Order: sequence, then structure tokens, then C-alpha cells
Amino acid sequence: MEAALSASTDQIQWVVTAYMLVLGMLIPISGWLTDKFGAKKLFLFALTTFTIGSALCGVAWNLDSIIIFRVVQALGGALMQPVAMAMIFRIYPPERRGTVIGLFGIAMMAAPAFGPALSGYLVEYWSWRFIFYINVPIGIGAVILGALMMHEFPHEAKGKFDVLGFIFTVIGFGSLLYGFNQVSSNGWGSTEVESLLSVGVVCLIILVIVELKVKNPMINLQVFKSYQFNMSLVLISIVSISMFVGIFFLPIYLQNIRGFSAVRTGLFMTPAALASGHYANQR
Repeated sequence: MEAALSASTDQIQWVVTAYMLVLGMLIPISGWLTDKFGAKKLFLFALTTFTIGSALCGVAWNLDSIIIFRVVQALGGALMQPVAMAMIFRIYPPERRGTVIGLFGIAMMAAPAFGPALSGYLVEYWSWRFIFYINVPIGIGAVILGALMMHEFPHEAKGKFDVLGFIFTVIGFGSLLYGFNQVSSNGWGSTEVESLLSVGVVCLIILVIVELKVKNPMINLQVFKSYQFNMSLVLISIVSISMFVGIFFLPIYLQNIRGFSAVRTGLFMTPAALASGHYANQR
């Protein structure tokens, strides 16, 4: 993709970064959106948006277009998993949730396990565009099945939407992520990086103050009173950062520096992907 779109590594990383940024913005409000619009409607919207975004990514003609289309794809991707988990908890009694979540986890384990090898084959013998196109027929089928077989749950939004919390979340995390992204090209001491990081930190501090004062906060900070929750969050963050760094940089190193083909790169990454998939399923 980097070669096909004539982009540098600094530029192509926004294909990943833009997706993750939207996830960070929308996942915190997925609960309120589910209560407001209903799980079925929101899940079908997420599936449809993700499918459309995947098709658009496949036809992207330059770097700017694929970044924009990745944002569209992320609008759906950010909502699918939390809404799906919420539906599982509402459909099944406590004694059956473990089994159902285990089955749900099989798909999550299979994706990172077979994804690298499959994507390497598609890139080598077809085109990188088919990495996105492959989602389209699956998404269309899922939308049709969901519309026919899913039933709606009673829903009612509890309280008003936390507008201030959402605004400071978007600005805070967005500024931090963009600031860190500019370090590689501008350096830690540049005015742009320092300004962005400062804005991000200040907004997140204000976010904490706002969330502690509003009646219906977007992010319930009371959960941070739990020591076990805090430690699990720290450990999961460290592991997730390590995983995503490897997923991004290792293929670039193997193909650009070591001269591996796309298929060989995918096969090389499969053992690590199997281990990460097992970790995600256990988590």
C-alpha cells in the first residue's frame, strides 16, 4: 500500500492511526447510543457503515482518500464489538454467558491467526485492495441476516448526552495522538508537537473534572477506584501497545529491509498472530 499510494512510512501510518483514533472517540459513547437508538438499529448501522467503508477503501486512489475512507470504516467498526457484547449480556442468562462469549472469542482468535497469511496471499497474487473488498460480501450477508433474525430490545436513554465530556475526549485524545504522530518528522522539541501534547493533556485534565461533576458522565471514573481494574488496564495497555507496534513495523521491516514477499511476511507473522489471538480469547 505504501508503494502503490506513493506514501512515506510517516504518512502511511495514518491508515492505522485514523482508524484507532475514531475507535477511541466512539467506543466511550457506544453505551449511550445503544440506549438511545436500540441495539439492533445501532448494530445494523455499524455493520452497514463498516461494509461501505471497506468498499470505499478498496477503491481509494491516493493517501488522503484512503485515510478518509478508513474513518468511515471505523465509524462502524468502533460500535460493532461493544454493541455485540451488550446484546450477548441482554440475551443470555449469566450461566450461559461464558459459553457464548467463548464462541464469540473463537472468531476473534481466528482473525489474527489466519489474517496475516491470507492478507499476504491477497497482496502477493491479487491486490492490497482485496484486503478491504473481502469484507464487503461478508458485511452484506451479515446485514441481511441481522435485519431478518435479530429482534429489538427495549431501550431508553438515561439522561442527557454528555456533550462536554465528548468534546474534551475528542480534542484531548485527538491532540495527543496527532502530536505523538508528528514526533517522528518534527522531533520532540518542535513547537507543533509541544503545543499538541499540551492541549491534549489540558483537555484530558478538564475531562476528568467534568466527568466527576456531571450527573450522567460519558466515562464513569468511579471504576478507577478498583485496584484490580487499574492494574488490569495497565497490563492490557502495555500488551496492546506492544502488539500494535509489531503489527505495523514488522511487515515494513520484513518487506522493505529484508526483501520478503508479502506471502512470506504473512507466514512469518502467523505464529505470533496465533499467540496474540489466543491471548485475546483468554482475555
